[in-house]
Amino acid sequence: MATRIEFDRKQIKADEFKGKKVIDREGIEYGKVKHIHINSDTLEVVGITVHEGLNKDYFLSRDYLDRLTEESVYFLRLQLEQRYR
Repeated sequence: MATRIEFDRKQIKADEFKGKKVIDREGIEYGKVKHIHINSDTLEVVGITVHEGLNKDYFLSRDYLDRLTEESVYFLRLQLEQRYR
């Protein structure tokens, strides 16, 4: 017997984010989502790996994430710029 799973609108599947744009609030694109990192104990998202250019990947912790939508991941650019200076 199969179980039907119903999701509310606030749930998004993690595997759907691979390749989504990572942009700031002003619409500037910084790369694409390569991985979603999940804490195995709490099952909470702890961050994402952003792929930029040919070989540049960096980790963006959830502290810098603003919101996740079906189209993109928005982050707080000002905090990210201060972190990587």
